[in-house]
Amino acid sequence: MLANKIYWDLAAYEIDEIKEGLEDAARLFPTYEGIPVAEMIKTIIDPRIEKLEKAVRAKSSTKFTAAFDELTSGCNSCHAGASKPFIRIQRPIASPLTNQNFAPEK
Repeated sequence: MLANKIYWDLAAYEIDEIKEGLEDAARLFPTYEGIPVAEMIKTIIDPRIEKLEKAVRAKSSTKFTAAFDELTSGCNSCHAGASKPFIRIQRPIASPLTNQNFAPEK
């Protein structure tokens, strides 16, 4: 899945982007409409992100896939817990970035 260095670098970058967005959400909306957003992020999402980061550091496709699926499940459980079950994350089936090339340089 993620065999080349560029893909591991991209994965690490995207994890940082996710973390930044979640940090902003927790800071700006620690509680939203009675939902403990910051606490849900801390207890459900953060541990799963740590597993994903470890998989990237280890460059383990097997661990990455498992951790990605766990994070996805955690995100979906948070959305359901926040009365937003219609927001469901899934594994990508195609690149949403058709104007970018992530293939390694030759």
